[in-house]
Amino acid sequence: MKIIKRGKTNTNMKRLNEIVSVFNKYEFGYVVEKIGLKHRFPFFQRSNKEESLNELDNFLPLLRLRMTLQELDPAYIKLGQMISTHPDLVGEDIAKEFSKMQYDNPLVPFIDIKKIVEEELNGSIYEIFETFSEIPLSTASIGQGSYS
Repeated sequence: MKIIKRGKTNTNMKRLNEIVSVFNKYEFGYVVEKIGLKHRFPFFQRSNKEESLNELDNFLPLLRLRMTLQELDPAYIKLGQMISTHPDLVGEDIAKEFSKMQYDNPLVPFIDIKKIVEEELNGSIYEIFETFSEIPLSTASIGQGSYS
C-alpha cells in the first residue's frame, strides 16, 4: 500500500512543509530531526531558543503543543480532543491541557465565513438572511455556529 500517490507529491510535500513549519514555530523542530525528516528539507533550520518569539518563552511545552495542533487543522484538533479523553494513556497533565480543545478553538474570521456562505448559496449573505451575526455563537474543531 502506497501512502503517497503519484501526482500528489507536490501537494503532499507542501502540506508536510506546512506541518514542519508549525512544529518549528512552536519550538518542536527537534521532533523533525528525531524522526529523520531534517534531510528532506534542505533549508530547514531549527530555531534557537534565543531567536524564538518572545511570547513563546512564557508558554509551557504542553500549551505550545496544544497551540501547534490547533494551528494545523481540524483533524489535529480532533486528535487532541480524542487524546484528552484518555488520561489513563497520556497522563493527567496532557489530558487536562488537550481538553481545552473541547471548547476553546481558534475562530474562523467572519470574512472567510461570509465568502464560503455566499459561494455555497450563490448570493449575498445580506440578501439571503435577514441577519447574520459576525460574532459566532460557538466554535468547534470542524466548524462554528453563527446566529442568522
